Amino acid sequence: VYYNLWSTDNDKTEANDVVIKSVYDPSPVGYSLPASNAFTGFTTTGNYSQTLSEYNIKGEFSKGYYFYTKKNKQGDTVFFPSSGCRYSGTGSLNVVSTYGYCWVSGPYNRNYGRYLYLDSGNVYPLNYAYRSYGFPVRSAEEKEVDVGCRELQHQARDGRTVL
Repeated sequence: VYYNLWSTDNDKTEANDVVIKSVYDPSPVGYSLPASNAFTGFTTTGNYSQTLSEYNIKGEFSKGYYFYTKKNKQGDTVFFPSSGCRYSGTGSLNVVSTYGYCWVSGPYNRNYGRYLYLDSGNVYPLNYAYRSYGFPVRSAEEKEVDVGCRELQHQARDGRTVL
């Protein structure tokens, strides 16, 4: 029985930065779905907000938000659109240009997955819904992590692959 098919052995339901890519992750090689806490910097509280001054954004809602990549309105910006979703029951495409969603790799519990939610009056970086919803994904470049006894493949200075 697998608890989380997108991040192997990650059964932590609190927001965390654990991502161990599995073969079920829809991302291409070298990328994975973001960690469950990846979007907590999109608000000053790290959690749900309905207060515009707590959003780490540039400008206003325009079928999505331009979020700063660093806290306190610093760094570059990245656009997250209100791209809508496919409903789990009907498969129909809905709420395009109104609501934005983006799956992350971490679970909320056995039945729900975590995702970023946004609309013109809300930013919720730790929301959750049934895993059957057709929310968009936005892959992130994989990070090397200390995996203890596991051997990591890396490039030697002369270009050879070393284990």
